[in-house]
Order: sequence, then C-alpha cells, then structure tokens
Amino acid sequence: MTRWSSTSRLAPEGAPRSHSSAEDFELRAALEESSRRRAELVQRLREARGHLDAQTDLLKTKGSQLQQNQSISNVLEMKHKQLSEAVSALEQDKEAAELSRFEESRRRGELHDKVLQLELDILKMRSNLERRSPPTSPNPLNKTLPAAKDQTLQEGQRQVEKEIKKLREALREAEERTDNLEYEKDSALRQLHSSEESKQEAINQAEQLEQRLSSSIKAQKELEDQLNDACSRLGQMELEKAELHQRIQALDLQLQMEQRSKQGLSEQMCELHSELSQAKSQASKQKKETVLMKEELLSIKELNEKLSSDLTKATERLQVTLNQLHELEAEKLIQTNQITALETERLQLIGEKEEMRKTFDDGLHEKMIELGERCCQHRELQDNLEEENQTLRLKCQDLEKKVQILEAEHKHKEEEQQLMRAGFEREKEELKKLAAHWNERWLDVAMTLCSTQTELDELKSQQRGNDNREPEVPLDACKRQIEPERDQSHVQQRLMSNSVSLEDMNGELVELLKVRDMLKIRDIEMEEQLQELQSARDQVAQQSAEVQRLKQLLGKKDQEIKEKDQDLKNLDIQRITEKAEAQIKISALEQEIFGHKGLQLREEVDSECSHEDLVSVKTLLEESRRRAETLEQERNRALQKLQDLELLYQDKTEKESPPETKKQKPVSSDFVDPNQQRRLVTEQLKSLFREREQRGERSPVFPRTSGLVENGVQNDTSIKNWNTVDTLNHQGRKTQKLEQELQQGAAKRSSSQIPVSHGGSKRSEEGEKQKQPTNLKKHNKTIQFD
Repeated sequence: MTRWSSTSRLAPEGAPRSHSSAEDFELRAALEESSRRRAELVQRLREARGHLDAQTDLLKTKGSQLQQNQSISNVLEMKHKQLSEAVSALEQDKEAAELSRFEESRRRGELHDKVLQLELDILKMRSNLERRSPPTSPNPLNKTLPAAKDQTLQEGQRQVEKEIKKLREALREAEERTDNLEYEKDSALRQLHSSEESKQEAINQAEQLEQRLSSSIKAQKELEDQLNDACSRLGQMELEKAELHQRIQALDLQLQMEQRSKQGLSEQMCELHSELSQAKSQASKQKKETVLMKEELLSIKELNEKLSSDLTKATERLQVTLNQLHELEAEKLIQTNQITALETERLQLIGEKEEMRKTFDDGLHEKMIELGERCCQHRELQDNLEEENQTLRLKCQDLEKKVQILEAEHKHKEEEQQLMRAGFEREKEELKKLAAHWNERWLDVAMTLCSTQTELDELKSQQRGNDNREPEVPLDACKRQIEPERDQSHVQQRLMSNSVSLEDMNGELVELLKVRDMLKIRDIEMEEQLQELQSARDQVAQQSAEVQRLKQLLGKKDQEIKEKDQDLKNLDIQRITEKAEAQIKISALEQEIFGHKGLQLREEVDSECSHEDLVSVKTLLEESRRRAETLEQERNRALQKLQDLELLYQDKTEKESPPETKKQKPVSSDFVDPNQQRRLVTEQLKSLFREREQRGERSPVFPRTSGLVENGVQNDTSIKNWNTVDTLNHQGRKTQKLEQELQQGAAKRSSSQIPVSHGGSKRSEEGEKQKQPTNLKKHNKTIQFD
C-alpha cells in the first residue's frame, strides 16, 4: 500500500514514465513483429530449401535418365557387335557350302566318268555277244552247244544289268544329291543375300543409332552444362542462404542485446521505485534525489530514443533482408522456370527422337542427306565468299597497281600531247604566215583584174562611139579604128601575162587544198587520240571508283571489327563496374550489420578492392590516352596528306589548263571549290579535337578517387568509378566517330580530286577542240573570199 500511495503521490513527477511504458510497448510490438518476420524468413528459407531439394531430385532423375540412355547405347553397341559376329559366321558357312559344293561336283564328275566307262563296257559286251551270236541260218551244231554256256551268258547279262541298275540308281541318287545341294546352295545364297541385306540394314541402323547417340551425347553435354550452371547457381544460392543465416543470427544477437537493455531498464525502474520509497522517509534528501532522478530520466529518454532509432534501423535492415528474400524468391522462380524450360526441351528432344525414328521408318533419310548437302553447300559458299574476299583484295591491289600504271601512262600521254600541241602551234603560225602571204598575192591579182576589166569597158565604149561616127568622118574613123586595134593588142598581151599568173595561182591553190586536207587528216587523228585518252580516263575513273568502293568495303569491315573490339572492352568495363558495385554493396551491408572492428577490417578490404578498380581504371585511361595520341598522329598525317594532295592538284591544274583555256572556261554553278571542302573538313576536325581536349582536361578528376578510397569513403569512390566508366565510354564513342569522319573525309577528298582532275583535262581538251575549229573556219573563209 505504501508503494501504491507513493506512486500515486509521485504521479505528476513521473509523467515521463508513461512515455517510457509506451516506448516499452512499442519495443515489445517491434520485437514481436521481428520475431514474426524471423519466423516467416525461416519458413521461406525452409521452402526455398525444399525447392532446392526438389530441383536436386529432378537433376538426379535427369542424371539417371542419362545413365539409362548410356546403358541403352551400350546395349545397342553389343547388338551391333553380335550382328557383325553373325555376319562373319554366315560368311564362314558360305565358304564351307562352296567347298562342299566343289567336292560334290568333283564326285559327280567321277561318277559320270564311271557311268561312261560302264556304258562303254556294256557296249563292248554287246558287241562281243553279237559277234558270238549264231547266224540266221539254222546250224545243227549250235543246237548241240551245251546249256551251261547259255546259262553263263545269261547270268553274265543279268549281273551286268544289275550293275547297270545299281549304277543308274547311284546316278539318280547323285543327281538327287546334286539337286539337293543346288537347292541348299540357292537357299544358302538367299540366306547370304538376306544376311547381307540384314547386315546393310544393321549397318544403317547402327549409323542411325550412332547419329542418335551423337545427338543424345550433344544433348547430354548441353544438359550437363545446364546442370553445372544450375549447380553453380545452387551453390551461389546456398552461399547467399548462409549469408542470410549469418545476418539473421546477427539480428538475433542485436535483439537479445535490446532485450537485455530492456531488462536493465526494468531493473532501473524498480530501483527508482525503491529509491522513491526511501525518499519519503528521507525528506531532506528528496530534492537531490529528484534532481538525480530527472537526470536519469533524461538519460533514459536518450537511451529510449537511441533504442528507437536502433529499432528503426533494425526494421529497415529487416526490410532490406525481406527485399533480398523477395529477390531470391524471384530468382528461384526464374530458376524453376528455367528448369521447366529444360524439362520442356527434354520432352521436345524426346519427341524429336521419336519423330526422327518415325522419319527414318518412313524413309526420310533423304532429307537428312539433303540437309547435310545444304550444310556442305553453305560451308562451300562460306569458303567461296572468303576466297572471293581474298580475290577482291588481290584485285584491289592489282587495280591500284593498274591505276598507278595508267597514271604514269596518262602523264606520258599528257607530255606527248603538250609536245604535239607545241608542234601544232608552230605549224599554225607557219600556216598563218603562208595565208597572209597568199592573201597579199590574191589582193594584187584582184587589183590587176579590176584594172583590166575597167580598161576593157572603156575600149568597148570607144568602139561603140566609133561605130556611130563612121558615116560622118571616114578618115578619122580609120585612124581611130587603128588605135583601138593597137589598144586591143596591148590588152591581149596583158591578158596573156595575167593568164600565166592565174595558172601559177591555180597551182598554188591546189597545193593549199592539199595542205588543208593534210590538216583535216591530222585533226581527225588528234580527235581519235583525244577520244582514246578520254576512254582511258573513263577507265581510270571506273577503276578508281572500284578501288574506292573496295576501300570503303574494307573500311566498313575494319569499322565492324573495331566496333566489336569496343563492345568487348565496354563489356569488360561493365563487368569491372558490376564487380565494384557488388563489393561496395557487400561492404555496406557488412558495415551496417557488424560492429566497429568489422568496419575497420572491411574498410581495408574495400580499399584493396577499390584500389584494384582504380588500377583497372588507370589502365583504361592510359589506353584512352594512347588512342588519343595515335589519333593526333593520324590527324597530323591526314593533314600532311591533304597538303600534299593540294600541291599535286595545283600542279596538275597548272599543267593541264594553259592560259588560253583558262579564259575560255565557263564558270559552272554546280562546281564546288575543293579548297572550301578541305577547309570545312579541317574546321570540323579542329572542333572535334578541341572538344576531345576539353573532355581530356576535365578527365583528371579520376586520380583523386584513390586518396578518397584510402580514407575509406566508398560511396564517393563508387560514384567516381561510374563517372570514369561513363567518360571512358564517351571517349571511346568519340574516337569511333572521329575515325569514321576521317575515313569519310578521305573518301570525299579522293572522290572530289578525281572529278576535278577529269574536269580540268576535259575542259582543256574542249578548249583545244574549240580553237581548232575556229582556226579552220578562218582558213576556209579566206579561201572562199579569194
């Protein structure tokens, strides 16, 4: 009663005790929930163990089935051996039958010889008897022959007939034996044929069985691989199960510690009650004790708060473990699905075996042969494709050599054309001089002809005037008639001289026509040569296009190989990062579960793991830097090649385009300046390399992770490892893009240079062709004018 009264009096002061009781209730509820969850976890683990046991039983049944299949295959092999032994025994029987047949034929020949001899003896006996027989005429002496001789002859004949009968019976028996032997021989041959057929069938069955055995062995190997995978997964599951058991034990220990702390709190509460009862008796010490009690209550509150936080953490951990258990259950479901899939595959294989048997029974062996032939054809096609690839590479090399040879020939022909052009220009200048000379001569002749025509007109007019004046003044007319006759004689003399000069001009005109024909022939030859050069250039362009196409194919194949290498490297990086993540997760869970000592040990382990990851990341960074250096070297080489190609292009354009053709070239709107293309390509390359350099300047963040890892900060290291992997992947992609753009730029440059060179040469040829017709037109005009 005193205790109850003391507690009732101290009710206002002990207000926080109700809070502590509520916290105790919450702790009890949390403990009950944890125990319930623990029981659920244990039950789930038992169920998982049962599932695993069932899986092991299934695997054992599959192993027993495999053993049965092996025993069946062994039995089939024994049957095959027995069949081979039976076939060998039949062959031996065949040989023995052939020997017996040979002996019987020999005996038959001997009997036949004996029968022939007996028949000869009988014939001799008959001939002797006929000789001894009496003549047809009755002879009394014959009647007197003794009866003994007749009896002896009759007895001899009887004996001979008996022997003949015996021999005939022996012959019949021998013939019957030979017939029997022939029948047995035929039956033996039939048996041999049937045995051979059965042997062939047995061989075919053995081949089928071997094929089935090979397929079953393959299936067994696949099943064994799957079993090994399943066993490895089961081992991993068992390890995870052991880890979960350890975690559950650690949680049990934590719960026991919490229960002990709770018991300690209850004991403290009892002690506080006793102290309060003592405080009633000691009023002087009550204030001090109350202060102490308040302080202790505050400490208890703090402890309760700590315990509540620990409980929340424990609940979170339990939730994490539950999530892990759910994941494990999902993995178990996946494994069960895989096992069911394997069982379905096994059933499918069994069905396929039955179908194969049915197909072999139905005569579908031809389809298998066709499939084998198709496989062989596919292999041959693959080999042919590889050979074609090699031949294409060889053709590329040959085409490159031919292109080089054609370029050399083209240069040689261009030099010859330049020499021919110089010769033609000289001839043109000479012809121009000749034309100017002959033009002057023709002008002189035309002037003389004009003067003679004017004189003739004047003479005609004078003659007409004289004719009109004849009746008036005859004497003057006579004088005047004499004067025009003189003038006519002078004119005739002049015309004769002019006719001589006209004949000379006609000869010179004939020579000029011959020269013109020669020039036409030369122009035709030049046009033919230009057409040949143009065809050769077209061939060179086609070959260069083929070379470029083959180079593009090779570049695509190289790009595919590089992409595969990059994918493999990315997979390696992903594996490393996954390992690092798994190790980081394991270390975090172990840190949360175990105490400070375990934390220190795990920090060392994590630092070692992160150090290994950093070493791998550093190696990857070194590889990326090496790639960047190689790309810079390739860029410098590409720039040098571009400069060399620009110089060569300028030299070619200067050689191919003379000053006269440059003036006559029309400015095409579709033509793009290659210098602008090169500038654009170089600017793009510079921008890409600047971006890569900026990203490379940002990348030095990676080495800082090692120091942080050594200090034990693992979350930061994981984040930075992810960043390094992302940056490395990004750098790998950028390097691939740069390589692709470099290849495309080189292809564009080569394609732009080829049409430009062809365009310059074509334009120069067109300019020369335009010049030649204009000169010929001028020459023809001068001739027509003359």
